Amino acid sequence: MRNTNLAFKFFSVSFSIILIIAAIIGSSAQSQTLNDESDFKIVVESVNNEVKLSCKNGCAWRELSFSNTRIQAIDQYGMTNTRGERQKPDSRFANFLFTIEKTADGVNLTGIEGTFWKELSFTCTIGICNQAIDGQGMTTLN
Repeated sequence: MRNTNLAFKFFSVSFSIILIIAAIIGSSAQSQTLNDESDFKIVVESVNNEVKLSCKNGCAWRELSFSNTRIQAIDQYGMTNTRGERQKPDSRFANFLFTIEKTADGVNLTGIEGTFWKELSFTCTIGICNQAIDGQGMTTLN
């Protein structure tokens, strides 16, 4: 009976230590992912049939624009596609990939890599709008 109690205490303490270590490791890994993925800020501007993007932080590019209604993939290096190999990540820039599509009444975005959002969309009144985005989602223009 005494050996059973001792084994149970040993198991309980060991299990508690493993849970604490796992929680610490998981917490620090999540914080690292959060910082890496959200370290970009882009202003999306839609004017009539044109979409303009201005990167404020985390990109190798400063401004992009296109004037079609097809889906366009964007990453930290500029316009790209979702097929084939991507450039290797550079520690100077955030690592992200999303698609953007101009719609009749606004803009749709789909997060593929490096974003906590899967889909974002916003409407434009009178054909003109500005919206800042980052790895977390929509944010302020400042």
